[in-house]
Amino acid sequence: MDARGHGASDKPHNQAAYELGNYVGDIVAVLDALGIERTHYWGYSMGGWIGFGMANHAPERVRSLIIGGMHPYERKVKPGLPNGDDPRAFLAAYGWRVGVDFDALPDASKRRLLANDTRALAASILDRPSLEALLPKIKNAVPSLRRRRRRILRSSAQSSHTVPGCNFVSLPGCTHHQAFHGAAMKILPHALNFLPHSVL
Repeated sequence: MDARGHGASDKPHNQAAYELGNYVGDIVAVLDALGIERTHYWGYSMGGWIGFGMANHAPERVRSLIIGGMHPYERKVKPGLPNGDDPRAFLAAYGWRVGVDFDALPDASKRRLLANDTRALAASILDRPSLEALLPKIKNAVPSLRRRRRRILRSSAQSSHTVPGCNFVSLPGCTHHQAFHGAAMKILPHALNFLPHSVL
């Protein structure tokens, strides 16, 4: 499914639409529509944050969690990010924050990014409250991580020690962007080994 603000889903421009509970509600609505009572959840980056939200707000719908490139601790957004009215300026500024040089991307990638509703993307970047208190309640999770942005890596490793039975997997040499786009074969063996034995 496309998260709100992305792909073919609605793209509201008000920040309140992107509160964590709304993302969780969207996933629960899809599960209801498909008649799925409980599911294995795998999310990366923002999807990982939503996964923590599923464990916090709708734990009865989750069989297991695989969380990549994200931690459950508080995050404050640094001020100064453009509001998305100028797509190129927003993508360049946001890319710099996450370690991606927009100007160095292939033309096809630039066109794909510029086709997004950047006002919606800008609205979706919010402060995040801590969900640390839910960690001891999670029985099985696999945080799959990357090496770049070491503060987040340390936070993710720290959180994994708080989850009973959690497996922590590092992806050496991968940036946040690279882990999302090109590390499938590095993480799949860990995930496939984990899923048959995992129930929250």
